[in-house]
Amino acid sequence: MSYINTLFSICKYKILYINSAVDLQKVEQRVQVKLVPITLDNVTFVRSFKGKSDVNKFRRFLNTGELGFYAEVNSEIVGHIWVKHCAQPEKNIRGYIDLLEDEAVIHHIHVASEYRSQHIFQMMLYDAVRHIFSQKNIKRLLADVETGNTASLRGFEKVGFKYLDKELFVIRILRRVVYRRIFYLKI
Repeated sequence: MSYINTLFSICKYKILYINSAVDLQKVEQRVQVKLVPITLDNVTFVRSFKGKSDVNKFRRFLNTGELGFYAEVNSEIVGHIWVKHCAQPEKNIRGYIDLLEDEAVIHHIHVASEYRSQHIFQMMLYDAVRHIFSQKNIKRLLADVETGNTASLRGFEKVGFKYLDKELFVIRILRRVVYRRIFYLKI
């Protein structure tokens, strides 16, 4: 099935946003999570819970100026989160998201399966959002989440993200976006 998804995929996304760190909602801390910036020196740490291809992907992210963090619990890397900032008047990100100047998008978030259900996702998201708003001139932080990923959607909601009044429908062939359509919702 994953081979077929590599060839052809259809996804529907909900778009979430947060306008400032003031809008954040504190989350229950079940374990102590420390965010560690991802650098070229520690990029290989992702191998502790993901594959070699992720190392190359993370290097590519770093080389294009993206900001990434590892989530560390008891000196063990258990997750990651990436943010892409748009400093240009407008930029298309990931082939289907249009960012305006000083907007950013959170993407590529992952928590190791054995560490799920411990609020690590929310704590990582909360700390990353605080850091981004304090370090960059960001007007709005966006995230796209597949509509079927209810755990991630709830995690974003709990941290204070709101839904944008649109959904995104994307078709990919060989991982390239060949069609995208934005549907505006009546709320």
